[in-house]
Amino acid sequence: FRATAGVAHYSELDAYVCATGEIVVMHDSTVDRTTDGTGKISTLSLDQLKALDAGSWFALDFIGERVPTLEEALATLLPGVTPLIEHKGGSAAVYLAELERLGVKNQVVIQSFTWSFLSQLHQLDPTLSLGALLSGDLTTAKMEQIRQTGSWFVAISQANATQAALEAAHAAGLAL
Repeated sequence: FRATAGVAHYSELDAYVCATGEIVVMHDSTVDRTTDGTGKISTLSLDQLKALDAGSWFALDFIGERVPTLEEALATLLPGVTPLIEHKGGSAAVYLAELERLGVKNQVVIQSFTWSFLSQLHQLDPTLSLGALLSGDLTTAKMEQIRQTGSWFVAISQANATQAALEAAHAAGLAL
């Protein structure tokens, strides 16, 4: 996250809720691949997660890096970089409460493959900036479902990002 400062407009991160209720940043649902520990994030406390080395697997320069909380990641990114928070686990209410507590709900974008999560967030706070993530083809039916989540954009794979998909998304009032 520090490397994006002054360089990037956006920085994407993946987020889960741990056993003690805090939102932490981790790509996988377990700590097995990217730390010196084992277990599911949802079953580990924040103290347990903070005790893990989350940098050694990547490079020697990162030995001793700890699993960041969402709060820590946002403090590093904001205000210069807009965080794209990819929801991977946890309830809409927990995410909204944390963004409100931090006073950053209008400075972030929340995205997810779980469209019901996006819909719940939109119902809780229609002012949030939301984006739908999609695997597969962008069909008319999917675009309508995305619009119902309150999302303003859809993100698809490069392989599916055709001119036709772009035109269809724009015709549906969505950014692609």
